[in-house]
Amino acid sequence: MEFGVCLPNYGNDISPDGLKRFAIAAEELGYTSVWTTDHILLNAESVSPYKSIVESVTTLAYIADSTRRIKLGISSLIISMRNPIITTKQLATIDFISDGRLTVAIGTGWNKGEFSSLGANFHDRGTRTSESIRLLRTLWSGKANFESAHLKERLSGAIFLPKPVQERLPIRVAGASEAAMLRAARLGDAWHPNLYNIGLFEKLVGRFREISSEKDKPIYVRAALSVDPKERSYRDPQGEERPILSCSGAGTAELIERLKEQRIRGVILSQNSSGTRTIGEQIKCITSFAGSYLY
Repeated sequence: MEFGVCLPNYGNDISPDGLKRFAIAAEELGYTSVWTTDHILLNAESVSPYKSIVESVTTLAYIADSTRRIKLGISSLIISMRNPIITTKQLATIDFISDGRLTVAIGTGWNKGEFSSLGANFHDRGTRTSESIRLLRTLWSGKANFESAHLKERLSGAIFLPKPVQERLPIRVAGASEAAMLRAARLGDAWHPNLYNIGLFEKLVGRFREISSEKDKPIYVRAALSVDPKERSYRDPQGEERPILSCSGAGTAELIERLKEQRIRGVILSQNSSGTRTIGEQIKCITSFAGSYLY
């Protein structure tokens, strides 16, 4: 099983040096990938750790220059809040400057207020997400013949160069709804849900495999990680209870075994309480986890 870690690009202890130190430590520890979290402009009343956050795509450009081998990712990019053509160029550029190390997970988003702040339509975000994935694939092929009513994009005869280094830059599709599963099955290279209560999660995995024509399509899950072994669960900004993996506490090994039984390809570890943790504490946590589960 692969393990990646989310960069501390949000929280109260963000710094350029901290981002660099964390990414270099993850690479040296043997993690497969590092990931940024994507938010842009949350409302003051939002119950979320993402109010203080540096932008996800440009942060990866900085990290690409600080690392050499580790894969780079965004979990999850809310492309329906963005200009899809500019975003497509940004992602291709990250893959180009990192010599083919980019993976992107794409989700529809959940914060209605953030969409409103950015002048984006919250209600048709699912359709625009699907069409944006098709646009990414079209432009990354080096051609620009594309027409979309929802994106209001009509391209003909333009040239999109340079292409990404990877012949097929991996796109994972995030989300656990039926619509997200269908999108992952039809348009994604992998499914990228959050980790829920393990009983519910196993049912979701079973449903995804029923939907997907590729029964072994990879599944990568994003899961919370805590330095405190007493933290066993948390409530996300939408009020859903989710389990927490510990750097060294009891229960984590059993949970990982359950995920392996479900043939989960990889886990992306996110320190959800990072707003109250220093970069040093977060590096210590991923170091402890690596010592227990990566070797």
